Amino acid sequence: MSTILGADPVKAQFCFILCAVTAPIPGSLLGSWVADRAGGYKGKYQVQALVICCGFASLATISGVTLFFLYDLLHFSIGLWALLLLGATMVPTCFGVLISSAKKEQQSTSSAFGQIFFNIAGFFMAPNVSGYVMDQY
Repeated sequence: MSTILGADPVKAQFCFILCAVTAPIPGSLLGSWVADRAGGYKGKYQVQALVICCGFASLATISGVTLFFLYDLLHFSIGLWALLLLGATMVPTCFGVLISSAKKEQQSTSSAFGQIFFNIAGFFMAPNVSGYVMDQY
């Protein structure tokens, strides 16, 4: 944000932290509320829940592509916040569909393996991979 947008590094860091802290929680609450209003994610409503997730994914993609064309810190931060919010809307519904598709006796194991995978592949690897990429350039 500071290199491309020409923003002060402290302001850029503050804006990123603000986006990363405030967007995911309302996003997950919004996503689960929309899925619940549409019938949930179990049984015959699984396909409908996945269609809702695809809609949120499309909006998140549009928000992400829009970031390429924003060159001031305020508008970029708003777009980043929208991207993180819309990305978080998919998490509870997709994870609910994943768990509910397993048999009853395997749901706790499915949940545990899902959390392990999400933590290792996502939360642990994201800073490492992005740090490696930044070191290369």
